[in-house]
Formats: sequence, structure tokens, C-alpha cells
Amino acid sequence: FDTCSKLATLILPNNLTTIPSYMCYGCRSLQSIEIPNFVTFIGSRAFISCGLTSVIIPSSVTYIEEAAFSSCSLLTLITVNASNSVYKSENNCLLTKDGKTLILGCRNSTIPSGITSIENYAFCLCTGLTSITIPNTVTFIGHKAFKGCINITSITIPSSVISIARYVFDGCTNLTSVTFTTTTGWWYATSSTATSGTNLSSAELSNSSTAATYLKSTYNSYFWRRS
Repeated sequence: FDTCSKLATLILPNNLTTIPSYMCYGCRSLQSIEIPNFVTFIGSRAFISCGLTSVIIPSSVTYIEEAAFSSCSLLTLITVNASNSVYKSENNCLLTKDGKTLILGCRNSTIPSGITSIENYAFCLCTGLTSITIPNTVTFIGHKAFKGCINITSITIPSSVISIARYVFDGCTNLTSVTFTTTTGWWYATSSTATSGTNLSSAELSNSSTAATYLKSTYNSYFWRRS
């Protein structure tokens, strides 16, 4: 069903166990989908750029690959069956069961306290998102996590964050203010495994406008670290 842009209804067989990667890629007219309770695996980008307004994960699902529901800009509701042993939902966020990793968010999400990692593509192209608070437990913000969130105007990076991946705020055209709670010790590099790189001055990052420009454009293709 890849790029079937006019597909509005899809009924999956009850005995289905695997939803393959890219199965409904770009199905922009598909607003809802019932995932059967035998599905255990949802592949990478299975529903990327769909018109889904809600996602309901049944108890049977034990593995969701990266960006399975990414770029669904109309998404407003994320629910996981309470009996699921691997995932859970809280505050309209899809989380790992331990509550430490945020996999998917939407325009109505509030990031729960206790999250340590915002995964790749978590809020990618979430154009309805107007504001978000990153808790002071988050240490890592993944690749393109907030890419294309065009209605975010400001954000605070708490002192707990020590790693920011590439293109996190790419395309956030209205982001004009980024406040770093801790402005010292930041550097950037071309490799995710680098142990050192080019230093960013505390004076520059103390200017919220400059920090926004650096993160969304000037240095957005680099990996940021704080020592």
C-alpha cells in the first residue's frame, strides 16, 4: 500500500502477526487503523506520513521498529493496551515499559518526567505541536526528533541533556529561542562516536537567538555533546 494516497480504509486480517516496513507509507487519507491482537512486530516506517489521528497498540506487540509512525502530523492520541509487556502510553506518548525511552509523541503530548531518551523521529513533522517541555531527566535527544515542527517558537534544553543528535531541529522555521540551562562544556563533531570536537562558547549559547540558529541550521548536521 506504499504511497496509496487515496486509501482511506484498511482492514487487516485478524491472524496477522507482522506489519512490514513501509506497508502504508504515505497513505495520507488513512485516518485510522485497527492493529489485530496477534501482531507482534511493526516494521520501520510502516505508517510514516499517514493521515492517522490515533494509534492504538495492542498487548501482543513486542517490537516496534524506528519511525514506524513518524511524520503523522494529524496524530492526537497514542494508546497502548495496559497488558502490553514491552510498551506503555502516558500523556499521549509511546514509551518503553520502564518509562525511560520516548518512542513517539504527537501534538497533544506532554513528555513524562523520568524519560532519559527522546528517540529518533519521535516528534518528526509534528506540525501541530506548538510547545513542549523537555524534563530535566532527559540525557539524549535523537536524530530528527523535532524535525519540521514548524510551530514551535522556543524550547529549553535542560542541564541533564549531554547528547543531541543530528538534525534534531531541522526545518523548525519558527524556532527563534533556545535556552540552554547549562551553556558550558558543549562541543560538536561529525561522528556520533567522537570523544572531542569543536567547542561552542558559553557566551554564544547564552544568547537564545544564536543558540536557536546554531541548532536548527548552522551546526544542525553535527552531533552535539557536553563534557
